[in-house]
Amino acid sequence: MLRRTPLHTLPFAGACLLALAACAPEDPDTSGAECPANLLPGDIVITEIFADAEGADEGLEWFELYNATDAAIDLAGVELVHARADDTGARSHIVADGTTIDAGQYLVVGGVLPEFAPAHVDYSYANDLGSLRNTDGKLAVGCNVVEVDAVTYGESVSGASLSLDGSNPPNATSNDDQANFCPSTIQGAFGGFGSPREANERCEGGGSSNDTGQCSDGGTQRDPVAPAPGALVITEVMPNPAAVGDGDGEWVELLATASFDLNGLELGRVVADGANQTLDAGECLSVDAGDRIVLANNLLPAENGGVNADFELDVTLANSNASLFIGHGGALLDELSWSSVRAGAALGLDPQFDDPADNDNPDNLCDATTAYGDGDLGTPGAANDSCGEVDPPPPPPPPPPGDMCNDNGTMRAIVAPVVGDLVITEFMPDPEGTDSAREWFEITALNPVDLIGLQAGRDTLSALVDGADCQPLGVGEFAVFARADADNGGLPAVVATFGFSLLQDNGEFQIGIDGATLDVVSWGASTTGASFQLDPDSFDPTANDDAANYCLGTVSYGEGGLGTPGVANEQCPATVD
Repeated sequence: MLRRTPLHTLPFAGACLLALAACAPEDPDTSGAECPANLLPGDIVITEIFADAEGADEGLEWFELYNATDAAIDLAGVELVHARADDTGARSHIVADGTTIDAGQYLVVGGVLPEFAPAHVDYSYANDLGSLRNTDGKLAVGCNVVEVDAVTYGESVSGASLSLDGSNPPNATSNDDQANFCPSTIQGAFGGFGSPREANERCEGGGSSNDTGQCSDGGTQRDPVAPAPGALVITEVMPNPAAVGDGDGEWVELLATASFDLNGLELGRVVADGANQTLDAGECLSVDAGDRIVLANNLLPAENGGVNADFELDVTLANSNASLFIGHGGALLDELSWSSVRAGAALGLDPQFDDPADNDNPDNLCDATTAYGDGDLGTPGAANDSCGEVDPPPPPPPPPPGDMCNDNGTMRAIVAPVVGDLVITEFMPDPEGTDSAREWFEITALNPVDLIGLQAGRDTLSALVDGADCQPLGVGEFAVFARADADNGGLPAVVATFGFSLLQDNGEFQIGIDGATLDVVSWGASTTGASFQLDPDSFDPTANDDAANYCLGTVSYGEGGLGTPGVANEQCPATVD
């Protein structure tokens, strides 16, 4: 679940009367109010706003709340706030006892007297919030001194709600961006357009990344980290549910074996026909190794058989002679095929197998035996059921002792680098083409070392070179590391790939061993298509701290990039022959 740092831009726990002169004098004194639920930011999400009815608005305005947690929430003491977009003119209402939202469900609150509340309004705040602004308004939900969620909206469309894009389950980050809202086109029974108490429709073009192709990581724009081959496996599919219809109950489970972003993930039935669905969002959809991602046709557990899904599934799963594939950027990551499935039981990959090649073997797949939700069998979001007697894969060779490595068949002591042995001599933060495939950096050995155990990262160090081989690097020799080992813009052979992004501007990264830094570089603005290269007279971990010792690459390599990956750098200032 996405969490946000508590903000206090709007007056919660009765502070309205004390802090803002613009608060209406008739607002009740709520200074003693308490919110026993002790909600955290993101537990409740504002998902839909009906602020401008056709004709008079009185008694017809409402907005919708979503419970993003896995337990029912008692709203007693929760504060609802309405204000202008600049936080002035705030009015508030404290929710009375006896109002709850079930996990994953919606609740509609309306500006109408309780005795006149229409069927689609679950809770009435009467006139406490005043008339909702048609333009430049703000709504917020608070609990004690915590802002649980807040939405600032622009201009309403008369007779239609502003609804949060329904491409993904609601969260309190996506509704921070007004671009993720759109006027509803669903004709509601209340006489306007909207979907009170129900999942919202998809906004046309909604939920997409910005024009730069980047995503927001806690408010910072960066390039999404693409999954490498083997990083994502199809582990379970439910093509033929019995508890509910196929249109509601089909789902798919994927297992991440590394850390990356799901942005741009493609799903489809037949590889040759291309993708039927691509995941995209303004925020970075980050996953870590071991995470299970569930996509379902219907995101409401009450309607889909009891599945708590992460994303909506737009691919129809056939019951027989069918397949499903996942990919990224047109490259295949995994494909699963089945000849038939049992009604009411998911087809799962035995938990001892977690590689895309393993689910190609039908002997590694079996019907689920664990019941979930409304009674169908499967383990969406959890470890799969065992398939019984399956021949385990052969055990890997025993690793060498911790201080030994394999040097072409001979075990010897590791020559671990210390500060001064390795220097970062060139890096490409802004290549022509796709950053997530074509970024790279180069290191040079000033003393003979083994690269086994080498680490790299931006803020923290993580494994870069692992395994049992020594990976020796002699004095003056170069080693190139890249985001991808293929389709990377024509780089020479790379020693290993890294999963973090080299920021185009104001970036920094480091190399290290055993969690200790060996060398670090930082930079300001980069130039598209040209590397930063260290002057060969300054090959020293302290000299590369000075930006004056760097210049831009001018020698063309591979598919047109400028730099010298894996070979001697040019003298600075660089000149073109």
